[in-house]
This record gives sequence, C-alpha cells and structure tokens, in this order.
Amino acid sequence: MDWSALLDRPFQQRAIVRGLPGLGVVIGTQTSTGFVARRTSELITAGTDDLVLTILQTGRFMQRQLGRETELAPGEAILGSGSDVGEVMLQPNSSFVALSLPRHAMIPVLAYIQDRVGASLPASSEPLRLLTSYVSNVLCGAAPVTSPILQQRVVSHVYDLVALALSRSPGINSLHGGTAAARLNAIKSDILAHLGDGSLSESMIASRHGITARYIRLLFQVEETTFSDFVRNARLVRAHRILTDPCLSERTITSIAYEVGFCDLSHFNRLFRKTYGARPSEIRPCKGARVLCSTRPGEER
Repeated sequence: MDWSALLDRPFQQRAIVRGLPGLGVVIGTQTSTGFVARRTSELITAGTDDLVLTILQTGRFMQRQLGRETELAPGEAILGSGSDVGEVMLQPNSSFVALSLPRHAMIPVLAYIQDRVGASLPASSEPLRLLTSYVSNVLCGAAPVTSPILQQRVVSHVYDLVALALSRSPGINSLHGGTAAARLNAIKSDILAHLGDGSLSESMIASRHGITARYIRLLFQVEETTFSDFVRNARLVRAHRILTDPCLSERTITSIAYEVGFCDLSHFNRLFRKTYGARPSEIRPCKGARVLCSTRPGEER
C-alpha cells in the first residue's frame, strides 16, 4: 500500500501488529493526521492477493474498490481485496482492527467470496460481534499466543467466524425470517465444532437442533450449497491449514485426514487434489527447513 497523511501534517500512526501462521492482525489508532492508503497496479504485481477484513471501532472509514465506495460507521466492517486496485481512508481520531487472511483459505468455504468485496457488514451482525469480541479478547491483549497448537486453533476460529460473518445470511432473512438466519449460523458453528466426527450427518445435526434434516437442506439451498459440500470444504480447509503449518510438519497425512473427519484416506487425497491442484504431500513445508514456531510479539510503530 502507498500511505500518506490525510491532513497537511507529518504522517503519524500508532499500531500493534500480530502475526500468526495464516493470519495477520493490525490494531490501529490515528491520533491526529488520518491517512489515505492506495493499492496501485504496480503494488498488486509485487504484493499479495490476501483478503483484508477491516472492522471500524471508532471514527470514520471509507473504502473504494471494484467500482464501489463504502463508508463505515463504528462497529461495521468491510472486506477488501489485495489483488484489486483500490484505496482506503481513515479520518483522524479513528481506530480499527484489520485482519489479513489468505484468499485460498476462504474460497473452499465461501465460493462467492469475491462478491463480498466492498460490501459492508452491519454492526448488528451477530457473527461479526462474535468475531470482534474474539479478536479483542484473544489477539489484542498484552500476552501473545505462542503455542503452535493454540495458534492453529486461534487461526481456525478466526477463519470460521469470518466465514460466518461473510455468509449470505441476508438472503435467508428475506426468505425465511431472522430465526432461520440465526439457526443456519448455529448449525454451521455446530458443524465446525464437530468436524472431526466422521459420522457427522444431517440427521445428527437436525436432532441436536430440534429440526428436520429436510429443513437443514432448505437452509443451505438458500446459500446455493449443500450440507455435504459445506462439511467437505470445511474439512479440506482445516486439513490444508495443518498440512502447511511448518510447526506441525511431523504429523502424518493419515492422522491429519482422520483428525478432520475423513474416514477414507484415498477419498481425502482425491478431494484434496481436486480442490487445491496438488496432493497433500506436495504442499507440505520442506522437512529440512528451519522454522521458528512462535508468533511475533506485539510491536508498536
């Protein structure tokens, strides 16, 4: 990004940066100048195609990208794309939290992720409130998360909450009412919490939530997907996170496949290759690589 002060004063920014495998977090406060940050075509060529979810805490924030101009109110959020030209503007005396997420980690769960770029998420969104609370309590505190296993779980939780916040629940609200939207979010949370159960099924989830399996199918149809697709893709995403984590390189592919809920290793291998274009063994970090398995401490700059 090309950064510049919004006011005719020396650029000033205070921020805390956290880095976890597959997740970047910036907690920023502007005290006097505000800023404009632009992503040009040259920066896209040399940069990343990560997705950035910005949550405005106080003040005013505006984003221009893909022909959309959106201004946020406190508590609202917006998704930005690192692979598209755009700019953001933060007014003086404003604060925000920005989450940087790999695009490949979100696509299997949200095939329509590009459609969500530039769309604001309302402060009334329950998944967004849960995400904001989780990030504030776990990632914005003074003590960083240093355990590799805890880091993996924290990143997984953030991915899951982002996916819920960005899901097309508004469509459910208009077709079936707010109760259905809340129910689908609860079903998704239940699925994500029990991915490792190879016997997970529509009937099992329906029984736990006091509804019919057919109703579950209807809820997922509104989002143009199915229960089976959601479960399969969520398992593949979780497996990919573990396989690409250098700190977990000693884990066997078989144990990872079973941990995320696949009961047939050959079936897992076929689905993984179809989704990611490579076998599980081909995306693993080099065994000879030296890796420091700890998060970067919070730093102010």
